[in-house]
Amino acid sequence: MNHCKLHRIASSLIFFILLLATSTQVYAQGGEYVYVTRPANGETVSGIAIITGAADYANFEKYEIFLKSGQNLSWIATGFAPVNNGYLARWDTRNYQPGTYQLVIRKVRTNSNYGDDYIGPTVVIAEQTSNALPVESGFLYAIEGKALVRLRNCAPQDLDFNYSSSQSFYTQDNISLPAMKMDDFLCSYHDFVLIPDIYTGAAKGLAEPHTYHYELNAEPGKVYQITYYGWEETQKQQTMYASGGEFNEQYEYQRIELEIKEISPDVRANTDTAGMRTAIQVTPQLSPKSIVSSSTTLSPTLTSFLATLSSTLTSPSATPIMLPTSSTSEIQSQQPLLPITGQHVEISSSDRFELFGIGFIIMLIISGISSYSKKHRYYFRKST
Repeated sequence: MNHCKLHRIASSLIFFILLLATSTQVYAQGGEYVYVTRPANGETVSGIAIITGAADYANFEKYEIFLKSGQNLSWIATGFAPVNNGYLARWDTRNYQPGTYQLVIRKVRTNSNYGDDYIGPTVVIAEQTSNALPVESGFLYAIEGKALVRLRNCAPQDLDFNYSSSQSFYTQDNISLPAMKMDDFLCSYHDFVLIPDIYTGAAKGLAEPHTYHYELNAEPGKVYQITYYGWEETQKQQTMYASGGEFNEQYEYQRIELEIKEISPDVRANTDTAGMRTAIQVTPQLSPKSIVSSSTTLSPTLTSFLATLSSTLTSPSATPIMLPTSSTSEIQSQQPLLPITGQHVEISSSDRFELFGIGFIIMLIISGISSYSKKHRYYFRKST
């Protein structure tokens, strides 16, 4: 390889590295996955739709999906487990006025950073004609090392609910849930995560005189459903001999107990690679084609990005997934997910410094080779 050709290759490589280093964000298949594949940009939706895509990032705590109109955000769903190329939420579009909106995914990390939003596709909600049954929007995926609970209020009055762990330094909270929506027969609900432990608490309807006390042994990786039905008036007939030999009927009020049961987690899409993780812990297996050698010491984010960048050139696009074929909801379409394109990947400041350093070292090496080559040719000509 002659000096000019070597210099051109080195210049191109340095330019590419410096270009990455000066960019605050790039788009590639790697790093933090936050995107929406369905509905597609510009798509018109009605009835109940399935939102698909990804919410999988470092220090994951949960993700929240909103519908954006101007500066207003309307909540759609919350997920407590990472999703990568799978089902994010069930969306009952009938709860929103017809019009044009944007889907937003809010990344909530364990440091409670709420300021990191992904602005997704623009969608149009059409006039509604669907008579599908309402659905609970959030998917209940098992969480490694923690328990997930769905609290449902199926009573005709508001519910006050509380829980506390046997360990005082663990978790406790008070939850208020509105009454069941009698017009669409949908119980109000709230999802929350528990550190494994034995919990005790109480549930009380706003218009009821008594409080129901309970105990829950929350185990890791399990999903629980707690349903409150309130009190029910039941008739108990007793034969009693009173004056005149008449029969009297006595009535008593009997509570339907708070129902606590373990339920099966929702099934993930067959292409959902997030699995049972609460945060990304990426240690890529670098192939011989990778740009960076496996012996090179770099930050995990940069190593993952450079390794994935190489494999992306020869790897096929992500396999599309099919929407569920059976559900209590009306699914608008049975088409597969759109191909994944333009995932958002952030390069941190430390990674940019590493890229600058790599470019500088390559520049020094090439300069040394060039200087040695010139000196060698000079002495060769002089000796001849």
